[in-house]
Amino acid sequence: MRPLDHFFSLADREKSFSPDGKLAGEFVRLAAPVLGESCAGDLCFRTASRLGEKAGPALGNMAAFLLGEFDDETMTLDEADWDEIRETLEDAAAGIDLNVLTGLMDGLLSRGKLKKSP
Repeated sequence: MRPLDHFFSLADREKSFSPDGKLAGEFVRLAAPVLGESCAGDLCFRTASRLGEKAGPALGNMAAFLLGEFDDETMTLDEADWDEIRETLEDAAAGIDLNVLTGLMDGLLSRGKLKKSP
C-alpha cells in the first residue's frame, strides 16, 4: 500500500480529525520530506483550526498535491486550501529542493492558484 493510500484509509477509519491524533502525525510524515517537519506541522495545524474534525480529507488531498499525486478529476481542494498550500510553499521555499518547488509552483500556476489572496 502506498503511503498516500494508507493516509486515506486511516482517514476513512478515523472519521474525525484531532490535531494531535494519528491522522495528523501521518500527514506530517507524508509532507515533511517536501516541506520540512515544522512547515508540515504548521500546515496541518492551520488546516485543522480552519476545518475542525473535517480536516482529514483536505489534508489527504493537500498531501497528494505535495507528493505529485493530485488527481484533478477525483480530488478537490477549496480556495482556502490552495491558499494554505501557496503560503506554506512561500514560507518553506528556502528549504525545498528547487526542482520540487518549481514543480509545485507550476502545479499552482496551471490551476490558477498563484494569485495573492485579498
